[in-house]
Amino acid sequence: SATHPSPPENWQGLEGRVAGRLRGWTGLLWCLSLQGRALVLNQLVLSMLWHRLNTLCPPPAFLANLQRLVLEFFWLGLHWVSAGVLHLPLEEGGQGLTCMRTQVHVF
Repeated sequence: SATHPSPPENWQGLEGRVAGRLRGWTGLLWCLSLQGRALVLNQLVLSMLWHRLNTLCPPPAFLANLQRLVLEFFWLGLHWVSAGVLHLPLEEGGQGLTCMRTQVHVF
């Protein structure tokens, strides 16, 4: 991906689509374990981003807004541990939640 953030218009609508997908799953959150929530986020929500992250560098505000949406979804608004802990693998006491900032650097 490019090293300089791409123009915000390249990201228009994507944040809204991610938020919409999260809203669609919100009613089922009480039925999902923490690992189930991480699975929904990693496989069904954040996977929408990977192609675009592979070709464009997102603006910092876009990543910050998505991080906020993801954490609010995961915790139902109550953040019990830091995001850094959530991004750790299960074997290390985390939930295996994909870190978007790390993914940007991977691509």
